[in-house]
Amino acid sequence: MAFANIGLGGPAFPGSYGRATALPTVEQGLALEAWVKAGPTNLDVPATPRNELLAYNGDPATGGFGLFLHNGNYVARLGPAFERTLGPADVGAWHHLAYVFSLGSSSYYFDGKRVSESTTDPAPTVASADGFWLGARPDAASSAGATLYAFNGWLDEVRFQSFNPIAAGAFDPAQFLVVPEPTTPTVLALGTCVALAVTRSGRRATTCQSTESA
Repeated sequence: MAFANIGLGGPAFPGSYGRATALPTVEQGLALEAWVKAGPTNLDVPATPRNELLAYNGDPATGGFGLFLHNGNYVARLGPAFERTLGPADVGAWHHLAYVFSLGSSSYYFDGKRVSESTTDPAPTVASADGFWLGARPDAASSAGATLYAFNGWLDEVRFQSFNPIAAGAFDPAQFLVVPEPTTPTVLALGTCVALAVTRSGRRATTCQSTESA
């Protein structure tokens, strides 16, 4: 999925992809991951510093959790006041990002490696009406289709999992979609989200994936 990608062949305007209701977080564990490649900063209205939404469950202004590109780094963000750096957002390179919360413990991953872990970081919270968003969040105050936190770049293999750690066991990072690295799409056709029932591990997953055309 390409977003606001003037310099690299995508649409010449900010856009978003998502749903009006948040993904359910009824279990005691969750994992959010995505492949991302940052585009250049030549948006029509560039933000300084960059504060761009990659994948987010909820409203970043009030709560929720997700992944952002912020001031040259990829970060996991929980609401308006907390974030953890995952790694550098170098332009033009694919990176895998992940955030896991399980029984009060938060873990953060960059390219398949755990970069931080905490038992004191805030727990994720989300209101069901806040939506799940990729690439930007629609601006509810605008009648012209404007967006907030518009991302300039590509996303692929965005996946959210919710699980009961007691029944399913500790989260295994080997379940991340780290390999292989995405190929650069030539022409973007559609983005799709598919709900998956992962019965073998007791985890439920929703995956968003780019669909390419020749």
